[in-house]
Amino acid sequence: MTILYDHFPIFEANQVLTSGHLNDVFDYLDQQERQTRSYLIGIGIACGLEIALSGFTITVSKGCGVTSEGYLIVEPEDLSCRPTLTIPRSRAATINTRCGSCLKLARQTQRS
Repeated sequence: MTILYDHFPIFEANQVLTSGHLNDVFDYLDQQERQTRSYLIGIGIACGLEIALSGFTITVSKGCGVTSEGYLIVEPEDLSCRPTLTIPRSRAATINTRCGSCLKLARQTQRS
């Protein structure tokens, strides 16, 4: 994790605050919260998020965890996906995950 802000912004009496000032405060506090999660609490799966395979269905159980960047991932419901297998002419098998649950999980992991 790159440290972007190494000090808390200081304001003076009667200072006019711009959106930039307020965004700096938000960014500083967001960074501190993520660093607390990743450095003090720890990264990884806190509970749940277990992967199960039943036939051709992949299931990820509800749960929560912390990414290496300190972002909190919470999935309140179990996710299930039944990928389709396609074999191209080159005979290399690929997995096509177009079901909603898999796309939702993929979007969450891309944000981290």
